[in-house]
Amino acid sequence: MNKKPISADLWERIDVHLSRSEMLRAIVLYRETTGCSIAEGKDVIGNRFRERFPQLWAVYRNLDDDD
Repeated sequence: MNKKPISADLWERIDVHLSRSEMLRAIVLYRETTGCSIAEGKDVIGNRFRERFPQLWAVYRNLDDDD
């Protein structure tokens, strides 16, 4: 499946979700636009979350590790 390019506007919308720690919503938005796999969407959005919002990422990962 060919992936569609991501516009600056879409990255801004994704970043709003990430700034609220809404990673699942960001992944869904990315996947709906690009048509990528779940694994690829999770990797791309996870990397962006970690790079753009490192403090939120640390909290998010700590909550995930409590399972």
